[in-house]
Amino acid sequence: LHDSIAQVLGFLRLKSAQLHSLCKNQSAYSALLPLSEDLASYTHYAYQQTRELITASRLAYQELDFASALNKVMDEFSHQSSISFELDNRVAHFKVSAKHAMQLLYIIRESLSNIVRHSHASSAQVRIEYLNSGALQICICDNGRGIQLQNKRSDSFGLEIMQERAERIGAELRFVANQPQGTCVILLLEQH
Repeated sequence: LHDSIAQVLGFLRLKSAQLHSLCKNQSAYSALLPLSEDLASYTHYAYQQTRELITASRLAYQELDFASALNKVMDEFSHQSSISFELDNRVAHFKVSAKHAMQLLYIIRESLSNIVRHSHASSAQVRIEYLNSGALQICICDNGRGIQLQNKRSDSFGLEIMQERAERIGAELRFVANQPQGTCVILLLEQH
């Protein structure tokens, strides 16, 4: 069922992108440009979300642990993009519930997706470690052009969804500048 929905959304994503391209390139259709842009954007987002749900349901079905699931996510993005992705996992054994692990994976996936779509980065790293306080910290950093939170599009809600996911599991999510350039998404999950 999930795969058939993903195929239909994949087709709609392709057709809406073609429609948007047509509206951009032919002045006769310029009045339709805002509508075609919305259709292309939301269809692409729905497709991505469906792919994530498929991955999540497969992970739950296969009962993969967090580290294995994260490796699969990193491999997936490495194959989809020319960006060099690195995983720096300093945690031997994760002490998180399945519910927490799923939300963490969704946040990481959305961060990596944002890097691919918006950052113009050549490299990105996901670093996972336990701090001295015992909190789990996940940093997703890139060397791209940096995030401009004040210039966020009104139809873009990926960052809000990431924030909601973090709040659901009692985690803190921050977006900060990476040095010398780029963005870091920092996720802090206190251990109880």
